[in-house]
Amino acid sequence: NKAVTGSYKGGIKKSEIMRRCYRTPGQILTSAHAIGMGLLRPEGMLTGLTNQKAWKEIGYEVVGDSKFISGRQITLRRPPENSPNPISEIWGKPVLEFETYGSRQEEMKALAEKIMHNIVHDGLNPSRDILVVILGSTYEAMELETQIAGFLMEYDIDVYIPTALKLNDLVPQYPNHDPDKFWHEGGVTVSRITRAKGHEADMVYVVGFDNVARNENDVNFRNQLFVALTRARGWANLSGVGSYPMYEEMRKVIASGESFTFTYKRPPKRDIGDSE
Repeated sequence: NKAVTGSYKGGIKKSEIMRRCYRTPGQILTSAHAIGMGLLRPEGMLTGLTNQKAWKEIGYEVVGDSKFISGRQITLRRPPENSPNPISEIWGKPVLEFETYGSRQEEMKALAEKIMHNIVHDGLNPSRDILVVILGSTYEAMELETQIAGFLMEYDIDVYIPTALKLNDLVPQYPNHDPDKFWHEGGVTVSRITRAKGHEADMVYVVGFDNVARNENDVNFRNQLFVALTRARGWANLSGVGSYPMYEEMRKVIASGESFTFTYKRPPKRDIGDSE
């Protein structure tokens, strides 16, 4: 695209590719890339990059043979210097956790208890330090957003739904709303993915993974997961209910760390890189 490539007069580049990510810890970023693209998906990747140059541009190395040919084993590695966020090294423990529950009630109870611990014992500010992101289709996410916010209120946790003029307003509506408001002092923001884009927090809870796992072959649902996880600048906690094949894929992604080895099976539904 000529509008975003090349240079302006004076040699100023129209776009600059960022290989390094300073916001999101490496462990979270690599997991978000891998699950978002479906790199470890048994049926093969759904979306992504299929040449060495494109992977290098987003901070990865293709180890060994770099040709993406059907049936070939590919290994990707993200060098630590491309993820300079120091939280993982300082913390010394996993900064990304994935947990499943037998019911939504159990998932919400665990969420409430974790947030209470963050506020009371960890000293996190409810607003801006903590963010709850809801996954799912528009209707599913709207319903779950209200359900989770109401549950947190029962635990005496003040919540904020984006666009509301005050705390604990679970269904903000025109004209009593502010379309640009995402945070409110004293409240934990509970947000659907569409409003969470462009925002970040130290501790991000991503809830309703089952809504994505039921639609695991849909690129747009997986992109929700990528966006949600990369809101975190410190820690991320992913949760869902039930049991789905995508849950096992997520566990493998987390266990892989900064390196992913997979068999390239066929061109992905969406190739987001330029061919060499």
